[in-house]
Amino acid sequence: MANKIPKTDLEDFRRELEEDIRNFNREDAVKEVKQASSQSSSRHSSSSHHSHPGSSSGHSGSSTRPSSRHSSSHHSSSSHRSSHSHHKQKHGKKPVKIICAILAIVLLLGAGGYGFLQWELNRINRSSTDEVTTKEVNDHIDTEDLYGMGSSDAEMISDPNITNILLVGQDREKGDKAEMRSDAMIICSINSKTKEITLCSLMRDMYVPVPDLGYGMLNHTYMIGGFDLLEKTIESNFGIPIDGNIEVDFQRFMQLIDIMGGVNVNITAEEAAYMNKRYSSWNLKAGENRLTAEQALYYCRIRENIGGDWGRTDRQRKVIMSAFNQLKSSGAKTLLNFAHDAMPALTTNLTNTKIIKYAYALASYSMDSSHSYRIPEEGTYTQEVREETLHVLIPDLKKNSKLIKEHLYKY
Repeated sequence: MANKIPKTDLEDFRRELEEDIRNFNREDAVKEVKQASSQSSSRHSSSSHHSHPGSSSGHSGSSTRPSSRHSSSHHSSSSHRSSHSHHKQKHGKKPVKIICAILAIVLLLGAGGYGFLQWELNRINRSSTDEVTTKEVNDHIDTEDLYGMGSSDAEMISDPNITNILLVGQDREKGDKAEMRSDAMIICSINSKTKEITLCSLMRDMYVPVPDLGYGMLNHTYMIGGFDLLEKTIESNFGIPIDGNIEVDFQRFMQLIDIMGGVNVNITAEEAAYMNKRYSSWNLKAGENRLTAEQALYYCRIRENIGGDWGRTDRQRKVIMSAFNQLKSSGAKTLLNFAHDAMPALTTNLTNTKIIKYAYALASYSMDSSHSYRIPEEGTYTQEVREETLHVLIPDLKKNSKLIKEHLYKY
C-alpha cells in the first residue's frame, strides 16, 4: 500500500490543479477517462507483477498493487495537462482532453488517487552524488590554468517563468560505478510564459574551470562528482540555474525507445549509408525512418566523418524532439502505458510534486528545431590538442554565457 499522504501536501496538490481545470466539465471527464481506462486496465493489471529494470525494491508498496479498477483510473494521472476549457473538440486534440479528464479524476478520488500517483512516481530512481576522490581529481583535473581561462564568475540570471532541467545520457555499462562520463548533456528549458521548450546541448569536450578543484573537461565533472559537481560547473561558467536533472544510460535509453515502439527520425543519405554499414539488414533510406531502439542509440552516437561531436549533439536533440512530439500526439492509452513502463528507466532528483507539475504542463507545450542550440557556438571557441586522440574545446565563456541566456531566456 502507498504511504499515508500528509494532509498539507494533498491540499497543496489539489489547489494547484483546481486552478487550472476549474472550467472543465468533470462529469464528462469522468465518463471519458473511464472509457480510456477500461481499454488499458488489462495491461496495467498484468504488468503489476512484472519486474522493471532499474526499479528500486525499497519503495513502499512495490510488492502489492491496488485493484485493477483503481490501477486503471488512478494510473491515468501520470501524464497530464489542461490546455482547453471547451467541452467538444476535434479528434486530433482528444489526447489533451483525456489528460484534462485524468486530472479531474485525481481530484475526485482525493487522497486515494494522490497516494497511488505517489506510488507510481516512487518507482523512478533517485539520483545521488558519488564522493569525490583524490584519485579522480588527480586523473582528470588540472590545477594550473593552462589556457588562461581565469576563474568562473558568470553572473547568474533568474526568471520565475523559466525552468531548466539538465538531461544527461551517460556511457555507463554493466559493472560501472553510478556516474561515468556524460556522453550527452542537454539543457531542457521550459518557458511557462511562451509555452515553448528549448533544447541546448553542452559540448562534452569543453574545457572549463571546475569550482574549487581546477580545470577540466565538462563531461569529466559528472564522473568525478555526479550531478552536484556538473551542475555547479555549468552554473558558475554560464550563469544559468539548473533546477533539476534526469539521467539515462545507454541501456535505459533503448528501453524507453522500445516502450514507444521506435521513433520516427528524418535522416540524411550520408547518415543512412553510414548506419547501413554496420548492419546491411537495417536498409535505412534518406528521409523519415522508423528507428528501432538499437538504431536510435547508434544514430545518437555517430560522429566519425558526419559532423563530429557537433553533428552528434544535433542528432541527439532531433531524437528527443521527435520522441516528445510522438508521445504528445499519442492517445491516452499509449501515454499511460509509456508513463508506467518508463519510470524505472529514469533517474532524477525531481520531487514527485515537480514531476506532476511538469508533466501536466508539457502536454500543451511546443518543442521544435527553431528552439534547438548548442554551446559553444561557432566562432566562440578554440580547439587544443591535449593528447594524440584527445582534443579539447576552449570556449570564450563570456560570449557563450551571453548566448545561452539569449537562447533560453530570449533576452
